Amino acid sequence: MAEHPDGSESASRDATDDPVAHLRALGYVDPQEEARRRAVRDARLAEGLHAGAAMLQTRQFVAALDLARHLAAEDPAAIAPRRLEAEALCQLGRSAEALETLRALEHRGVERGDVAVLRCQVEAALRHWTAALEWADYAGLLEAADAPRAALVAADVHRRRQAFEAADRAYQAVLDQRPRWAAAWEGRGALALAQGRPETAVGLLLEALEIDFQRASAHAWLGRALMRLARWQEAHAALAMAQRLAPRRRGPARWLAQIASRRSAG
Repeated sequence: MAEHPDGSESASRDATDDPVAHLRALGYVDPQEEARRRAVRDARLAEGLHAGAAMLQTRQFVAALDLARHLAAEDPAAIAPRRLEAEALCQLGRSAEALETLRALEHRGVERGDVAVLRCQVEAALRHWTAALEWADYAGLLEAADAPRAALVAADVHRRRQAFEAADRAYQAVLDQRPRWAAAWEGRGALALAQGRPETAVGLLLEALEIDFQRASAHAWLGRALMRLARWQEAHAALAMAQRLAPRRRGPARWLAQIASRRSAG
């Protein structure tokens, strides 16, 4: 065995152990080693995203946001962590920050149906009605599976703009595709209330809660409809449930205070 100039055999052993050692100094990257590192990163990312989705499901929005930003820092090229970040921000009511995150994805050329749906939700939260409807249409074109969610956002936008006929058609179209969707029944209930039909609203909202009793916003709308009907005790129960399920939301507390004020005055 040839000796190293200093008399050692270490150089020949190193060459045997790592046949591309002399290339690494020139910037060579072993594709197999890189693939192994990529697989580890992908597995860690998938695990983190699964945990983040569970956090959103259990309304741990701050924890989901922290996790999303950690994952994004570990893998800056990944899209999913930034989408998770935007959704957590949206759920926390920080819609302007969510929009900034989604615009960054747009500038990177990201074209995904789920990202477009979230974009139209954020635009609607900011009362950018025209932009919300445009993104809803775009989401449906990108991915057929995301079309019902985008159509529901569009229906909510029509309702909030008091375009009641368009909203009614949109909600019905959504329910034709997904008849057991609590959010769509809730939207129809909110629409009926906006149209001055509180009794109809109660029936529709009860339908939503039969499908998903944990839906805080449906309890809140039900409480408002019952207030319109002067059914104060039932309204109080519905709003108290909404507050219990979503303590960050301010509406139920305000309406509960109105009921308390009415009771004390009467």
